[in-house]
Amino acid sequence: MEFNLSRRNYKIDNDEKEKPANHNIEEITENFKQVVEEELVNQNENANIEEMEKKEDIKETKGTEVKLHEQIHESNDDNKKNETKMEEEMKEHTKAKVEESQEVMSAKIEFKSMDKVSNEKEKEEDKNSGAFEFINELLKIYKKR
Repeated sequence: MEFNLSRRNYKIDNDEKEKPANHNIEEITENFKQVVEEELVNQNENANIEEMEKKEDIKETKGTEVKLHEQIHESNDDNKKNETKMEEEMKEHTKAKVEESQEVMSAKIEFKSMDKVSNEKEKEEDKNSGAFEFINELLKIYKKR
């Protein structure tokens, strides 16, 4: 290798000159700028991706909230229907019990009236049988004479 030992320039076999120091700083600065720009673009893209994911999460959350809200309304509607159905069944049951008790009461009244009639008939029969017995006794006495 041959070196020319002049102050600022020196030669290598292939006759390349060393670049001035300012040129290296510019190249490093340019490379740094490119790296920073690429990093900013990457961060921006990542931020956009995260924002999109957040929006999707929000949409999913809202969708889930809507579904839960709908389920709650359906459940409330079902509860109201069941409650109404139970009230109607209780009304029907109460009505049936009232009708049954009215039938029992009317049967009791009918039985009492029949019992009174039969008691009256028995009393008449007792009177009649007493009268018949008396007449029979009188006939016996009359026949003996």
